[in-house]
Parts: sequence; structure tokens; C-alpha cells
Amino acid sequence: MLYNESCFLNSVIYKIECSITNQIYVGATTRCLKSRLAHHQTKYNPCKTRTFKEYKMSVLEFYPCLNKQELNKKEREWIQKINCCNYKTPGRTQEEWVQDNRNYLKLRNCLKYKKNKDKLKKYANEYYQNNINNCKERKKLKYTKDKLFILNSQIKNDNLPLKNKNKYNRYIKKYEETIKELEDKLNIQ
Repeated sequence: MLYNESCFLNSVIYKIECSITNQIYVGATTRCLKSRLAHHQTKYNPCKTRTFKEYKMSVLEFYPCLNKQELNKKEREWIQKINCCNYKTPGRTQEEWVQDNRNYLKLRNCLKYKKNKDKLKKYANEYYQNNINNCKERKKLKYTKDKLFILNSQIKNDNLPLKNKNKYNRYIKKYEETIKELEDKLNIQ
């Protein structure tokens, strides 16, 4: 939606409070509050305010600004000040959301796992049985790469006598061939 700069001179940060559940929704608008409230009451509104039965709308701050980014920044400040039920926080990245909801996500994943524990174990066993050779080869590939990494780091650090370097170089060549062979077999690029 395109805005002209003059419409942001009427910007308002508002809250809608449900008197039954005590939930608070914080929003920002450049429209008049009456039309914004009407939108909150429509069935097309994705906000939680649709579920509010008895509510009160009030202005938190009149905030004349220059653009949408400034208005979103101020709305975000209010959302962070007040314990509210907003699904989204303007300007928040996915990483910030995950950081802010880390405990919720852990709990949700834990409950999800407990609920589906038997199914997940059954699926894992079926997968392993159907792909037993593939799983073993992947383990072998990981082991070989780890060994190669250790050998390379020892050679780089010059921790080996000269006679051992030649021996280690043969091992490295053997490990590299094994890795190439396993990656070809597993179709890994």
C-alpha cells in the first residue's frame, strides 16, 4: 500500500483490551480509530482481537511521524513495554522471534515428541531397516572424514618426524579415495 507523507502526521499507537480475558492488543494506524476498530471486528482480521467479546479501545500515544518504518518502530516499543497478545511484532526478524520464544519452542517440541514418541520410533526403525546399508556407509564416511581431518591437522602442525609424514601421506591418499568412493555410492556432491 502506498502512503503519502502527510498521512503519517495523524499516526496513533492504540491498545484494545478485552475485559473478560484481560488480553491486550497493541496496534498502530494512520486511519481514524473508529474505522480501525471496525476492521478488527471483521471475520477477515487475522488478529486475536476478533475473539475479544467485551473490549475497550484507547490511545496510548499520538505519534506524528514521517513514514511507516518510524511508526512500526514506535509500535514495536509499545509491544515490548506491554505484555500483549500480538502475534507479530513490526520489524522483528525470524531469528529475533526464535530467540524471544526459545522456551515456548522447546516446550512445544517436547510435547510434540511425547505425543508422537511411538510413531517417531517406529518411523526411525523402519527407515533404518530399509536403509541399513546406506546408514552404515554414512557412518563410515563420517568416520573416514574425521580421521582425514586429524591426519591433515597433524601434518600441518609439523608434529611428525619425516618418516611418519610419508606414511601419513599414504593414509591420507587412502582416506581420500575411500571418501570419494563412498560419496559416489551415496550420490553426495
